[in-house]
Amino acid sequence: ACVGVEAVATSLGLALSNLVNVMNPSVIVLGGTFASVLELSADAIEAQLDVHAMSAARGMTTLRTPALGDDSSLLGAAELAFRPLLADPTNEVLRPVKAAG
Repeated sequence: ACVGVEAVATSLGLALSNLVNVMNPSVIVLGGTFASVLELSADAIEAQLDVHAMSAARGMTTLRTPALGDDSSLLGAAELAFRPLLADPTNEVLRPVKAAG
């Protein structure tokens, strides 16, 4: 299992180095399965970034796991679902229908 995690970490590090070279992010947040790979094999991911990412961009990029943990995807989905309500809570469509009489 450790060999498999190392292989995934190496591939992930290479893919992230391309992201760093193109987008120059200051933080990359790895959630879900990738968060587990980061926790288990951060050294392999970081090594690939060090080798393949441009040094100036790499020096400004940190890897993190989501602050909200495993619930971050669910919270993001809920926010998207409730976006219309949060944007305009007084919208006529969302108002309750008054009972007749």
